[in-house]
Amino acid sequence: MKQKVYFNNVGQGLFAEVYLGDDSGSEFRIVYDCGTSNRQQVVQDAISASTHRAKNRPIDLLVISHFDRDHISGVIDLIRAQQVRAIMLPKFSYILRVAFASLKDNSERLNSDVREVLENPVSKLSKIHQQRHDTESPRFILVGAEEGYEFPFNNSDNSILRELDVVTIPSGKPERVDIKPQAAETEVFEIIPYVDDRVVLNKLKTFELKAGQEVSKLLGNGDKLEKQHALNNLKDLYTQTFGGSAYRKNVISLFLCIGPLRNQRNTSTLTYSYRDKKQETVVSDIQQRSNILFTGDGFLNTLTRWNALVSEMTQARLDKVAIFQVMHHGSKGSWYRGLASCVNPLASVFSSDPNLRNTRHPSESVIKDFIYFNPIQVDQEHSCELTLEV
Repeated sequence: MKQKVYFNNVGQGLFAEVYLGDDSGSEFRIVYDCGTSNRQQVVQDAISASTHRAKNRPIDLLVISHFDRDHISGVIDLIRAQQVRAIMLPKFSYILRVAFASLKDNSERLNSDVREVLENPVSKLSKIHQQRHDTESPRFILVGAEEGYEFPFNNSDNSILRELDVVTIPSGKPERVDIKPQAAETEVFEIIPYVDDRVVLNKLKTFELKAGQEVSKLLGNGDKLEKQHALNNLKDLYTQTFGGSAYRKNVISLFLCIGPLRNQRNTSTLTYSYRDKKQETVVSDIQQRSNILFTGDGFLNTLTRWNALVSEMTQARLDKVAIFQVMHHGSKGSWYRGLASCVNPLASVFSSDPNLRNTRHPSESVIKDFIYFNPIQVDQEHSCELTLEV
């Protein structure tokens, strides 16, 4: 069995593709995030390269880890360019989606398409897909939250459609994602989602009730002064409730562990090409490490958080991680010293733009922690292709 992973050169952002192939020649294609903080042309070029590489092969599963611009800015263009069969999202409150996006990016910077995705991703993404492709709308899989907790607006202009025809998976429940009937190869691979959203839920309801009025004004038909006043009120409420950081926006990032249910070889071999080098590097591993772990902008900043992930994904799965996408572009605040040894991957991928002064990702401390685990810097100029044979 073979797993091929592409980390596209989108600078400060993330756009990864996974091709899962079994011995019968069938293939299952996953895309994890699609966005950038750099010029939008950067991600559009990456989408063009991806479309050419896919050769009309649909995306069997599109995963959106969370709703930061640098993870979703290219999603609409991607859906317009390629057919999608299923979309996986973190189940995140409508109010928090809009509020956090507005606070971080300022609502006037959000184009109407992106704002509509934040307001109701199921409805908007389905509509875009239907307009471009003469096929059924994608199936939606919502991960996290035992039940829906969308906040209903009284103002009809701001009301949202119910998110129908979706499957909800409770946070952290380690089970295979069943995506059929198109792909028989899902019989030999498993896809395990995980969301650590428990801390968000603690103060969610109180925040929603107070924020609802301000968000309504922010998205309403008021003038610029009224919208700015609503944004300022929302910032104050956000600081009072959550402490004023971007933490609450990233903590719900959707992790994804992908790997074979069984290995057919005594060793697993990782081959990767990097920075246009002709020579490939091959790593052979007697532990049969064969899994891919995506973390988005999630947090593994304490041993407690790592242990929670181990508890819900199981130690056996994490012991097999071969390719690890380092959290939050290598941010120091999302990591704790010694994490690299706990993950113990064959390759560690940082998707960021080290030249951006406002982020300075990845952190030197995080790079040093992963220095013995084949750190790979994917940026605006350099992509990376990894092939894992098991």
